[in-house]
Amino acid sequence: MEQPCKEICLQILQDTNFWDSTPFRDKSTAKGRWRKFTSRLFGDIRRAQNCPLCRMVFKALISADGADLMSDKTKIYYSHELLVEYTKTNIKESMEDDLVVTSSQVHQVKYLNVSTSSAFQEEPREFAWIGAPSGRLNSVCEANIARLWDLKSPGDESLFYERPITRRVDAQRIKQWLNTCDINHSGCGTPPRDVGSGLWMINVRLGMLEKIAPTGCCYAALSFCHGPNYHFFLDDENASRFGTKGFLSKTNLKIPLTIRDAISITEALGLGYLWVDTLCIHRGTSTATSENSSTPKPYLEAYRKSYVTIVATGEDAECGLFGIDSSGRKPQSQETYNGLTLAIAKKSFHDIMDDCEWNLRRWTFEEAVQSKRILIFSEEQVFFQCQQSLWAEGACLEGYNDEFIKDVCYRPVHKPYWLVNYCKPILGVSFEAYMDVVNSYSKRKSFQPADNVKAFQSFSSSPHIINHNEPLLYGLPLDRFAEALCFKVYDDMRPESERQGVPSWSWLAWNASDDVYDSTPDTLWALSFYQLAAYDENKAETWRWSPISRSEESSPREYRLPLAVEEASIIIATFRAPTLLLKFLRRDEDSPGTATLTGPLSPLLNASSAAQLSKRKVELSATLSPDYKSSTDKEMKALLVLMDGQRVWERVFRLLLIEEEPTGIFRRVGMCEVTKKEWVTAGLKNYLSFEDIFIH
Repeated sequence: MEQPCKEICLQILQDTNFWDSTPFRDKSTAKGRWRKFTSRLFGDIRRAQNCPLCRMVFKALISADGADLMSDKTKIYYSHELLVEYTKTNIKESMEDDLVVTSSQVHQVKYLNVSTSSAFQEEPREFAWIGAPSGRLNSVCEANIARLWDLKSPGDESLFYERPITRRVDAQRIKQWLNTCDINHSGCGTPPRDVGSGLWMINVRLGMLEKIAPTGCCYAALSFCHGPNYHFFLDDENASRFGTKGFLSKTNLKIPLTIRDAISITEALGLGYLWVDTLCIHRGTSTATSENSSTPKPYLEAYRKSYVTIVATGEDAECGLFGIDSSGRKPQSQETYNGLTLAIAKKSFHDIMDDCEWNLRRWTFEEAVQSKRILIFSEEQVFFQCQQSLWAEGACLEGYNDEFIKDVCYRPVHKPYWLVNYCKPILGVSFEAYMDVVNSYSKRKSFQPADNVKAFQSFSSSPHIINHNEPLLYGLPLDRFAEALCFKVYDDMRPESERQGVPSWSWLAWNASDDVYDSTPDTLWALSFYQLAAYDENKAETWRWSPISRSEESSPREYRLPLAVEEASIIIATFRAPTLLLKFLRRDEDSPGTATLTGPLSPLLNASSAAQLSKRKVELSATLSPDYKSSTDKEMKALLVLMDGQRVWERVFRLLLIEEEPTGIFRRVGMCEVTKKEWVTAGLKNYLSFEDIFIH
């Protein structure tokens, strides 16, 4: 007989206040965000299989990271925790005076956390509001159990609650998302229908490839990873077959599974056409492409003008779209007692995308950012994002942007910004938006190294990707060029085959395993840089250099370099620039990409101060390329690029570490940030010299 095994289990299952939107009664503990209320041995939980709650807890823990750390004697702590809190404004109209009367009510969505740790995680569990939180330390095993909202009674109270997910995707829900966006989201707009002249499309109803008219076509586009063994292209051999009625149908097993599933969902959504790059661009033309090709990615405009872009998160074309015909999902573990349905909270989007091959590719990044709306098929659930909203199959989020929903806090602390790192930049023209997109893009890769060069070129020529009005010079915006130079990388440069023609001063030339920008500079002073504008082969002395920043008041300079024009085209110059010599002290053993430098003592210090400081050199932290050949006390040239911080006590001096090559041209090798205190203590101002510097 199914009965709660303990009084505490009965209390959790029967106490409506535990799961409903009523705020915590006791707000004295952790600001009302959590309440640790009991603990049990894992062995007792495992043996109590007649108890619905214990079964749920057991299944949640054994499927969580760190499950192998537990034994029957492991103590499991139960915690009642807050997922999200918001205030809803209720509006009523008075029949007597036609007055609008408003009232506000605080709502909370809570869950049961079970963990091997008795401590509460003080840091916000980002992304937990649409699923399980990011993992804690590797020594902790924990899971969340959430209440599932009854789909038969959505109601106003369902916001932020999880809802059940079936093995098959609910196409009707996706259609509702699209229709709601069409009607209510002016920021998304109706995608333009002019898709160009003679563009190939898959007619999903006829199962064949055909050329469509330039206007009047509503279609979906597919973004997916091809994989190493992909060979399904439109070429001279396949052209006639692709144009045969029924060949490109969802039942043809000769077609890669992902494309078959995309045809199926496109038809289910009521759309007539599907655009797939490998099937809709003839491979024999100059615009052909694949992940395995070094040809530039064409027709990104096809994604921009699609009604919706379908994203397949599988590692190759045979993974399919999870939840569609051929790719069912694992059933969601649930337990029901007395009308209450509980389930293991779904994994967060952040965690899902971290493990997703699609998320690591450069081309798919560009395909996503070009799209007005994206429909992401992950292994656990489907996500939809347009220009204004984010919705998830496994959570009731559709009302989040309602004007009557205010003061949303804890989870999420902010607007739904979390997808920015994967697909969309923050709206605006700010340098912050630029940094966000670069941090995401720089860690991505292409299937073949040669594709990185093409991806670099595509990124550099597409400033709309970052909503930035200024053109980009090798990925750096002209209007904030000095700030953009101050990126940090802990890895070495990409192989020459991956960065051909890309200068060392651009983040595009470097491997990046972490964010390359960590904070927004509050610029007090920035160095002026120049690029080659014109040259005259008949006049050896005439090479014209113009300021890179359009707002720069500096006049063009004339300077001749003993280099070929092709090499000079990627060089930036700065004239009478402040430089100083730092000394290499040591590399950090735990991180080869970091090092400690030191500077000389100031000659202005008195004898006693100099003797004291000589015993404790001012040590400066720096990021330094692992392939830089260093030795103790080796001098390194540092170029002062930026003074950051309007307040004196917060001021930071950003130094670009450069190494001179036999040609007299420098290359970038690292970055060093010096605080005001370090700058003064080391007396670095007294060692500044001024010279012309050329960096490639």
